[in-house]
Amino acid sequence: MNRYTRLIAASQHCAITCERSLLHAVSLGDAETTRRLRECIDVCLLCSKALARQTPFSLEIGCMCARVCDWCAERCALFSNSHLRVCASACRDCVREWQELANSREEITL
Repeated sequence: MNRYTRLIAASQHCAITCERSLLHAVSLGDAETTRRLRECIDVCLLCSKALARQTPFSLEIGCMCARVCDWCAERCALFSNSHLRVCASACRDCVREWQELANSREEITL
């Protein structure tokens, strides 16, 4: 799997995992976690769509995606709820994929 495909997969997996965790955050009545999950879902979906469309803004959107995922992971990691912990892990995986791209200094191969 090339880096481009891994970035799309990581972004989509993160969005899906956050979506599954959203119900748990809502049931806890935690507005801040709910807000972060929604932001992460939206940005990850935007990122995967931008990559699939091969937009010239993919790298910038990906950098934003990594920041939002990191922000969401910080919050989800605070909970003992297994769904939120899994979400934190998926968010960190997405961040790691984008960091690997940044560290390699390679361009996204479209």
